[in-house]
Amino acid sequence: MGIQRLIARLQLKPAQSLALSFLGTILLGTVLLKLPFSSAAGKSTSLIDALFTATSATCVTGLVVVDTPTHFSTFGQVVILLLIQAGGLGIMTLSTSLALIFGRQMGLRSKLAMQNVLDQVDVEGMKSLIIYILKMTLVIEVIGAVLLFLHWRG
Repeated sequence: MGIQRLIARLQLKPAQSLALSFLGTILLGTVLLKLPFSSAAGKSTSLIDALFTATSATCVTGLVVVDTPTHFSTFGQVVILLLIQAGGLGIMTLSTSLALIFGRQMGLRSKLAMQNVLDQVDVEGMKSLIIYILKMTLVIEVIGAVLLFLHWRG
């Protein structure tokens, strides 16, 4: 049974599916951060440290229990950056964006959930808002990256 069918069978309300998506993202991040090659020392990070780091990154809290640049390898740092990105954009917005990018059709339940999260009445308004969010995020991040590059280069 696919995950789509399992979720459909659960008949989750939008708020429940949002909470479940955050939980799933945090658990996936925890597993990835616990892998030995996520650590700079090549040793597995403790479960509580990996869970705390993944939760903090996904919820965009910024709290840490280990020194991120020295404790985590490049892979671990990329995982943390992706968790921050997913949490910052909002997991529902991110998953809907990916569905739109890859041309997948959204089910009625998904459309209603996104309309509720984004406070949009129609699907076209929702698509326009998501595209706007993605464009603005990209523009702001590119400007920030260029400014940081110029600052650190000199």
